[in-house]
Amino acid sequence: MTIAVHCGLLAAALGSTACRSADALERTTGDAAASTAAASAVGVGADVPLAPKPAQSATPGPDVEYSIVWGTAANRNAAESFLLEWRSQELKVLGKRLGQVVVAGGGIYRWKQTSGKGEGMHDCDEAWNPGPQPNRKNRFVVDVKGAKVDRLDATGELEIVGIATVEDVASFSNIVTLEASVGPYLFYSQSESSTYCTAAHDSSSYYANVYDLEKRAQLEFPTKTDEQLLLLEARQLPKADQDRCGKAVKAAESGGPLSTDGLSIESVVPRWTEKRGLFFDLGLTTMASYWRGKHGCTVSVSHVPPTLEPLSVPMALAALSKKLPGFTVGGWSTLRPTDGRAIAAARRLFRNR
Repeated sequence: MTIAVHCGLLAAALGSTACRSADALERTTGDAAASTAAASAVGVGADVPLAPKPAQSATPGPDVEYSIVWGTAANRNAAESFLLEWRSQELKVLGKRLGQVVVAGGGIYRWKQTSGKGEGMHDCDEAWNPGPQPNRKNRFVVDVKGAKVDRLDATGELEIVGIATVEDVASFSNIVTLEASVGPYLFYSQSESSTYCTAAHDSSSYYANVYDLEKRAQLEFPTKTDEQLLLLEARQLPKADQDRCGKAVKAAESGGPLSTDGLSIESVVPRWTEKRGLFFDLGLTTMASYWRGKHGCTVSVSHVPPTLEPLSVPMALAALSKKLPGFTVGGWSTLRPTDGRAIAAARRLFRNR
């Protein structure tokens, strides 16, 4: 996927060198870049095409495209995954499976939450004045969540978030959530709320992460360049968005500008809808104080961050609502047209389900 960025935006964020690079990128992308730039000129937040339009000089796409899309159906909470075939401008749904299924590196995986056990104390006095032996009657079990992916087309699993060691707490809860996926990238969040017996006050935390399933490593995202460009677009959002984010800055009493300029990026999550196409939800926050926590807002922008430019949206998504009305897309991945083994495995896994 390519993106045309106005030279003025890049120059303001990164300097003239980036501007010259953007010019070179725009010249090489031809009609596709011109089309994207025209869409940007309408204004930030404008609808983008339902599916990317390749440049006329681009290499023709394959006659058939296979992809796996996961999300939630109307009036349902459980995630489902569908195997899609896009052939000659027609979409076929070949089957479905429960859960969030992703293709990466020729393998087919399903996200799964894991759980373990920690230990809490009914009476925290024991933490300050421990006896010669632990008082087992004073202890209780707490659930601790993690996450992994199970291989569906072969044996094996891969841990994404391990089970943390939790002990000497008065209360504890955590959750790991797959927010979205694009290609091999898993966008997940970790949140925790706890009260440790020896701590001065309650604590809470939230982290947004991206895991590259193909490389089996955390992805550095957003990079500083990604953040600069995303915040630049956020700065140009309508007044209603600026005022809403300004209220978060005011509540935090941080003294920053009462707009998106007073906040920093905490999370970037890709989204897709039939009306808008591909866009990104930015979680913007500012810290009030350690004990009062964070204040923030969520805004949506349309430009693709540079780190994610190589990824593409399956052509099948444009016609998905006709086959699956009311379906909310959470993530997607495309099977390589040359990977016959993975395509055969996917057809087998999704058959009659």
